[in-house]
Amino acid sequence: MPILMPPAELPPHYYDQIRAQAAAVIVIDVAAVEAGPARPGGYATCQVEGRVTAVERGGQHTAGQPIRLAVPCITPDWDPVPGPWPGFRIATLSRTASGRAWLDADGRLVQRGFDIVTQASGD
Repeated sequence: MPILMPPAELPPHYYDQIRAQAAAVIVIDVAAVEAGPARPGGYATCQVEGRVTAVERGGQHTAGQPIRLAVPCITPDWDPVPGPWPGFRIATLSRTASGRAWLDADGRLVQRGFDIVTQASGD
């Protein structure tokens, strides 16, 4: 069985272009983070749940709306290798209090489409 690797890393300006073309940009208060099953190499997808607190672009979302986003993450078993950004460490993502998400027209994160805005206090 082949090891699944994330797509190759692109120059930083490419991610800026993707974000500039995103159909929606929202800010969310994070209520929970659930890590999905680990794939070979320590890669996973975390489900980030919360509520929209601000809509910066697009009309698909409204403030107060519940939301669930699939965000790339890595498990403690992740073995750092040269190459593309693998995702957020699960422990880091789990301490997220709020985040900004860039979404496509189907409501999915665009590539590199999630930034942590604030971490929970007390950590």
